[in-house]
Amino acid sequence: MDRSGGARRQEAQGKLADRQSTLARAGIAMRSETRAAVGLPVRPEDHVFIPSPGVQVIQPDGSVTPVTPAQ
Repeated sequence: MDRSGGARRQEAQGKLADRQSTLARAGIAMRSETRAAVGLPVRPEDHVFIPSPGVQVIQPDGSVTPVTPAQ
């Protein structure tokens, strides 16, 4: 029995997950996009970008709010 096809698919899925994780952590793709790309369900709260560590949001009044990534 040839199991190499399954191993190749598993390796390809692992590479896809790594790429999607990198895109999400870099703020290039939304969490919802990365979940959909790897076949996970997407919830309304997933339609966000994951902020990089140290990112701060400057509010319209000039105050600065540190952003904490979602767990």
